[in-house]
Amino acid sequence: MVNKWVNSNIVEPFKSRIIDLTKKVDVYRCLNKKGKVFSIKQNGRVVGHTSCLRLKDAKFVIHKAGQERCKITGINNSHALVRGLIDIEVKEEGDGHLNKVTYDPFIDMTYICHTSGEPFEIHHAICVNFTKNGVFVVPID
Repeated sequence: MVNKWVNSNIVEPFKSRIIDLTKKVDVYRCLNKKGKVFSIKQNGRVVGHTSCLRLKDAKFVIHKAGQERCKITGINNSHALVRGLIDIEVKEEGDGHLNKVTYDPFIDMTYICHTSGEPFEIHHAICVNFTKNGVFVVPID
């Protein structure tokens, strides 16, 4: 199942590494590639890149030391990520019914969920969709 899923071009493997779908991964914006490309890290190593992915039971993590370094130097670094299990039951759906999530290290202290009402901090989500249009969630807090 892993190879069929990876070979469908949802995830581009990095250095022929295999993703263990039973373990959590860290997903973060890849600063070395153009466009909305996300890196997938597992067991401390990058295992792939993607522009389309869904995580379930996700937690939003910001490493404070990296955030401070970013603010001091004015240079972006990979210190914010989403940790969760890859959902291989991905169904094609639009982003219209989901809430967009953003994070700007120079302005925000945490990830921000934008709804039709007031934006709020988000720390967990049932599922997180990574798309070429950004990051979208169904929030749980």
